[in-house]
Amino acid sequence: MTRSKSQRLAHVAEDILQDAGQDLRAAAGRFVEEVGEAASAGAIGLAHVAEEFVEDAAACSRDLTTMARREAARRPGVVAVLAGAAIALVSLGLLRWIRRA
Repeated sequence: MTRSKSQRLAHVAEDILQDAGQDLRAAAGRFVEEVGEAASAGAIGLAHVAEEFVEDAAACSRDLTTMARREAARRPGVVAVLAGAAIALVSLGLLRWIRRA
């Protein structure tokens, strides 16, 4: 896997995780509007958790990129197959999640 492909993979993964975080933030906003003052503390907590999730996911994505670059240099064919499988699994998971929402 070339460096540009691993960087694109990392950007795609980061974009997916950021989208998930934004969806969580939006859900927290709707939760506050629907439930009102009594649930606002819980919604604020959910928004904070969503923000932490996005930050942690971005850090994990950067770590994954570093590891992918190392492995790409060692075994480019294996890494390409694994990356394709990972993208497919994440995509399927997100499609199922979107259909439920």
